[in-house]
Amino acid sequence: MTTLPAAQNAQKATLASLIELILADQTLPEARRREMASAVRTVAKVLRQEPHMIPAAPADLRDQINEALPLAAGVTGQRWKNAKSLLRKSLAMLDPQVIPARSRAGLLPEWSALIKELQEVSLLRGLARFSKWCSCRDIAPADVNQAAYEAFYEDLAAHCVMRSPRETQQTAGKAWNVAVATVPGWPQQTLEIACFRRNPSLPWDAYPASLAADIEAYLTPRASKRFNLRNRAPRLRAATIQHQRVSLRVFLSALVESGRDPATLLTLADIVDPDTAWAGLNILVDRADGETTTRIYGIAYLLLSIAKHWAKAGEATISELKEIVKEMRPPKGGMTEKNRLRLQQFDDPKVLGSLLNLPAQIMAEACNHKIPTKVEARAAQLAVATEILLMAPIRIKNLSELEIGRTLFLKGRVMGHILIAANEVKNSVLIEIPLPASALKLIDVYLTKFYGLLAPPGCRMLFPSLDGGHKRSSVLSHQMSTYVAKRCGAKTNPHLYRHLAAKLWLEAFPGAYGVVRMLLGHKNLKTTTDSYCGTEFKAAFIQYDQLLQKVRGSPNTRTPEPRFREVRR
Repeated sequence: MTTLPAAQNAQKATLASLIELILADQTLPEARRREMASAVRTVAKVLRQEPHMIPAAPADLRDQINEALPLAAGVTGQRWKNAKSLLRKSLAMLDPQVIPARSRAGLLPEWSALIKELQEVSLLRGLARFSKWCSCRDIAPADVNQAAYEAFYEDLAAHCVMRSPRETQQTAGKAWNVAVATVPGWPQQTLEIACFRRNPSLPWDAYPASLAADIEAYLTPRASKRFNLRNRAPRLRAATIQHQRVSLRVFLSALVESGRDPATLLTLADIVDPDTAWAGLNILVDRADGETTTRIYGIAYLLLSIAKHWAKAGEATISELKEIVKEMRPPKGGMTEKNRLRLQQFDDPKVLGSLLNLPAQIMAEACNHKIPTKVEARAAQLAVATEILLMAPIRIKNLSELEIGRTLFLKGRVMGHILIAANEVKNSVLIEIPLPASALKLIDVYLTKFYGLLAPPGCRMLFPSLDGGHKRSSVLSHQMSTYVAKRCGAKTNPHLYRHLAAKLWLEAFPGAYGVVRMLLGHKNLKTTTDSYCGTEFKAAFIQYDQLLQKVRGSPNTRTPEPRFREVRR
């Protein structure tokens, strides 16, 4: 196999030059050359760019490939997998150091002996790539140190098209440290695993106990369900209280990063000084690449609320904090560009049809097993969850907490509806949605044939957990997204079903925001228009064009068609 000359390789090769290199390689069979070149063109098609515009380097391709939506470009999931596999092989022609997704390299004898001692699958998987990387560089287990661990990441980041090099490195480091502590004969060199979260937080014991006590004194009364005449602060849900607690911890950690000694933070009054607020918020803005975000704005507003209602700060302080809140206000909200891009997948009727028919297909496949297992039961559960979100686009938290007889009322396959009290909904708007026959049928089959395999006795949660409660919303969300991606090849999340409902309705009835507001349970129309204004532009112009053509053809406006005289050359 030929490789690109060093001079050309140094000039930042593109996918176009990679295609030329593939087609010029006479050591490969002609069919293989065509196959690899086609795969590279497919990648360019999915990335919506010309091949000469895309750098042919793993570090440059990684993020684009991770966020790519193949179905939106008319590429099936299996074709996309094949294209990515062939792309990796093609990149090795440019850079021999490119690391394949699955290395077939053998292990050093020292590594083989240690790997055989591992009993847990998580340790075997976590150390698989790291052990092969070390073996390729003649690094024995006894020679592993922090420098080798960091070099492992640098190689992955520079020479491997994988989803997350940092996550792979951290997984390997954690597995190594567990092996150090539990596997006899394992080298006793532990690895330091750095935290790369955007907003790392210090533990509460890093601050004076008086500060933690003051924070709880501020938050606890607001979580009370009973009216307190002495404390007229608005009551908040437990989730909101926890969110504010986490937000304060993030802000305090940023404040310490700015140079403030945590020992000087004795009460909440010490953090609402305008200069102090600026110092911590500016660190958060820097972490967000110099842009303010909704979360940063929420923290600024929380500091203002504490200063006004708890610390009883003076008017000058309140006035300055209000200006800070204005500065931290992010640009006009609405649907994110990421979600707008994901909705484009469903411009393809095949992709949309695949998703809409998926629940019935999954349930039919599960019912084909005479003796169902938990595997089929979980599939049936995901079919029900997907059908409910398609027919009743509620939030994932409310979906995961559906309880038969309390928020979900059923009468066989004949009648059923969802009724969720306002105090259980994010925006305090009552949810009451009748369920169609298609959803009731799937729910009935799920409860009759599969529910007993998943729910402990006495459980009434539609999506139960092992302890008898409801399945966590994050778990259900991950399972649904993974299953839809596997079956339909579409990248989704539970909240995207709400956007899809708005998209479908507005494309059918452009400008009908009032109905969308009721479908999604928005408190006011502004939320709906801010989020979805523009979604129906394409449909509006199509309808306008159809109207114009109809008017043109009416007897009142019909005129003789103009004849164009051809110009002779």
